[in-house]
Amino acid sequence: METHLKDFEHYEDRYDRATVADCRRTEAIFLDAHKKDESKEAAAKTAAIFSYAWEWKQIFLTKHWYDNKKTTIEKWMREDEHRDKLLTKAEPPRNVLCDTCYDRMYEDGRTLWERDGTEEVLFFMRCPGEHFPMKGVYADGVERKSEPILCPECKVTLNIKRLPKKEKGLKTEYSCPNCSYKEVDDWNFSTEETPDPNYAADRARFCLSGEALKKVQETCTSNGAAESVG
Repeated sequence: METHLKDFEHYEDRYDRATVADCRRTEAIFLDAHKKDESKEAAAKTAAIFSYAWEWKQIFLTKHWYDNKKTTIEKWMREDEHRDKLLTKAEPPRNVLCDTCYDRMYEDGRTLWERDGTEEVLFFMRCPGEHFPMKGVYADGVERKSEPILCPECKVTLNIKRLPKKEKGLKTEYSCPNCSYKEVDDWNFSTEETPDPNYAADRARFCLSGEALKKVQETCTSNGAAESVG
């Protein structure tokens, strides 16, 4: 069964990456402002002004992210803990019957799925005789019906064929029984991230701790700490 709740470090990394992304984006807005000026003299003056403005903006922006870190991580962890409880406690629906042999289907897995704006447990039901298709059914017995995938040319329901799996991916072929339309989706499930050579340095700049945090707190206190980061 899938689980959502992770260790604290997972959420801290998630929050820090959001912090770095927002600070990088805001920094670029400030430091690229001079590029709009046509003359070198005007550009240099604008660059100096916005560079100074960014120094102050960075102080209040990084403090904003620091101040909200603990409560945000706690909120994320509570939400994932709640999701895991939903999955664990949910009872599978009874008397879900196969459309081919009318035998009672059994649970083959479960996940969370949004229905009418609320996350609910969706059960994957399989026929003991291995008849297809499987069914996705909520705890109250309501089946989740998938919309047919239509041919963009003639609007006929496409045939779906699973091609041989790759090590970290999945290929699916969609073909039209009425015309020559054919398409292959090549999904890559790899979780490998593209290396970010500047992330460690930017995390140290934007995710406050130690002396950097102390300096920012002192600066904000001496200046009233009443700036909006919106």
